[in-house]
Amino acid sequence: MDVVVSHDSVTVTEPDDLHSLAVISDQGEHIVGGALVGVGLSPSGGDSIEGIPHVWLDIAVLRTLAESAPSVRGADWGSRWEDMIAFASQHGWVNEGGTHVRAHVYASSAAETE
Repeated sequence: MDVVVSHDSVTVTEPDDLHSLAVISDQGEHIVGGALVGVGLSPSGGDSIEGIPHVWLDIAVLRTLAESAPSVRGADWGSRWEDMIAFASQHGWVNEGGTHVRAHVYASSAAETE
C-alpha cells in the first residue's frame, strides 16, 4: 500500500497490497509532512531513522482512506489489514499506544526503480 502525496492531494494506492507500506512523493519533505498533517494522517511532519525519512501514520485514518480507495478488495481484506498491523507491531513499527504505524518516505523516482 502506498500513500501518494502530490502537490494537491493525498491518496492511497494499491490498498490490496498489505505486504508493504510507504509514503511516496515528488514533493519536498516539508510539503509531504504538511500534507499528511493536513489530512489527519500524521501528528507531525516526519523524522529520520538511520538517515531514512519516515513518518508516523494514524492507523484509523489510513484504514479509512484505504477502504475508500478504488480497489478489488476481497472479503478477507479486514483480516489481512489486521495481520499487517500486527506484523508491524511485532517489528516495533507501531507506537506504544497502538494508534500510529511507521512508514518510510520515498521520492517518486526512487520508488519507481525499486
